[in-house]
Amino acid sequence: MITKEDIVADVVTDYPKSADIFRNAGIDFCCGGQESIASAVNHKPNIDLNSLLNKLNHIDNTEGIYNQLITKRLKKNLRILHLT
Repeated sequence: MITKEDIVADVVTDYPKSADIFRNAGIDFCCGGQESIASAVNHKPNIDLNSLLNKLNHIDNTEGIYNQLITKRLKKNLRILHLT
């Protein structure tokens, strides 16, 4: 679940389709993306935080789940390599 405390750039990394939502809201997810969603929305008086979070939490997160599984598997393999 994406929360207001999540970092914008991290959300886009984990859920690439969220980039369109941030782009439509005028929220920078690249160079200025190192702030929380709440902080980013605070700079955009026309954006409702709850509405944005609702959109973010209803995107097709198949890619996000895939990325999380790959990350877990990569960490496991790195740990195994480190031990050998």
